[in-house]
Amino acid sequence: MGGFRRPRRADHLTGCGVSAVYASTARRAVETAESLADVLRVPVHRTSRLLEYDIGELEGQPIPAGDDQCLAVLRQWVLEERLDARLPGGDSGLEVRQRFEAAVTDIAAAHEGGAAAIVGHVGTMTVGLLGLCRNLTANDVWGHPLPHARPLTVTCDDGTWRCSPWPQRRPVTGPAGR
Repeated sequence: MGGFRRPRRADHLTGCGVSAVYASTARRAVETAESLADVLRVPVHRTSRLLEYDIGELEGQPIPAGDDQCLAVLRQWVLEERLDARLPGGDSGLEVRQRFEAAVTDIAAAHEGGAAAIVGHVGTMTVGLLGLCRNLTANDVWGHPLPHARPLTVTCDDGTWRCSPWPQRRPVTGPAGR
């Protein structure tokens, strides 16, 4: 595949029984998923339900103008549990969470007793996993964005979802680490 290196964390997933890789339909997610699937020798499935949350009218605006607004809405979703908040013309936290949870639940059902890998986006995965995994709290995730290409194990036993310890790294002050 043109110009893509073997994913740094792919070796961590070999031998884990991953039988498929799921990705959002965003190009960067599909490229990462295809690279990972090549290493694991499994198929890739694309789904728009794993896309990053829609920022509505901010799409295409200069990043500094949107960063503060995106961060404010994400803060409302994560720390204040105000899932009705949204950017003008964008998704609400509830819409993001429901879309993500439906996708993950369907993926788990398709691979019951096995494992699948998901390649998604930080905001959607954070909001979605916070709602899905009973052992995660806002304090676990806020200020600690998921690192790129780092596996995070999520399991479901008898309808209870759990997440491996949330990756902790240096806290950030904004969505881009500023």
